[in-house]
Amino acid sequence: HAHALTHSHTHKRLSHCDLNTISEEIEKSKSILESICRTEINSICYPFGLFSDEVVRSCKMAGYTNQYSSLPGSYFDPFLDQVYRRNLVQSASKNELRLILLGANNIFKKRYLKQHYKK
Repeated sequence: HAHALTHSHTHKRLSHCDLNTISEEIEKSKSILESICRTEINSICYPFGLFSDEVVRSCKMAGYTNQYSSLPGSYFDPFLDQVYRRNLVQSASKNELRLILLGANNIFKKRYLKQHYKK
């Protein structure tokens, strides 16, 4: 069963926005897509992979039960118990993909966390 996913309304860097803007971005996108697709939108992938504690809380309050980041690592090891990790592989070569599947991205966990997550 596939689920629909949003990326916010205007693709702003949510971790750089105030609470009102975060809420507007995630709620407007959810509302528009739900009316077009006629299905519940409960997943969001943060624009640019950037997020903060406020973004996570706001998304949870807006009804997003699945939140996706660009943090490398296992999908089964969510960050803050609710933010799923995604290894970005769309432009990886066969060898890079093999290395990622073997856990090579784990060496960059701290770097990605510092770049993408703001408390």
